[in-house]
Amino acid sequence: MCTVSWLPQPDGYTVCCNRDERLTRGPARPPEIHSADGVRFLAPLDSDHGGTWIAVNEFGLALTLLNRYQLSSPPPAQPRSRGLVLLELAPAPSLAEAAARLARLELIRVASFTLVAVEPGRPAAVTSWDGRRLATTLLEASGLIATSSAVSPEEVLHSRRELFTRAQPLTPERLTALHRSHDPESGPRSVCMHRADAETRSFTRVTVV
Repeated sequence: MCTVSWLPQPDGYTVCCNRDERLTRGPARPPEIHSADGVRFLAPLDSDHGGTWIAVNEFGLALTLLNRYQLSSPPPAQPRSRGLVLLELAPAPSLAEAAARLARLELIRVASFTLVAVEPGRPAAVTSWDGRRLATTLLEASGLIATSSAVSPEEVLHSRRELFTRAQPLTPERLTALHRSHDPESGPRSVCMHRADAETRSFTRVTVV
């Protein structure tokens, strides 16, 4: 349950991410500088499992991860937190290295997800894990990259796509406004999402120049 968008720029990019979570989840730790493999990266941490949903490192590589729903393959019996996968990729110096690291990971215990990876001067890489295999597509157009919802996913996707399409041409400020939006009304379809059991818990904007 998240929404990720971006705006590529001549010398960098802006990535925006809403994290939607169940109300039973604990509060996340705010973004801090971490280090792994000699590489510094900035990321918040999930207080329940210690992983993260978004990170950006000193090479300008940003990564964000969304849950995937409504898949045919059953979830793992003893799942490993998806947020830990992102922490393993955060030190990668490039999109290519992040993809190589992901391909080497043992994902059989990881529930399905969508991973968005962005670096300056390149299309956004959107990789899906369906519980069995990885598949990657490249996106060059600015705007909505990915969104997910556990409730009425097709309806939610259609509503949010329309919202981002109407907002063209995009700017970093307009992206921020979209992620705070309650259009068409405050509820499960709005980008700033609200349901009885879940809601948007945080908004993150990453700018790399």
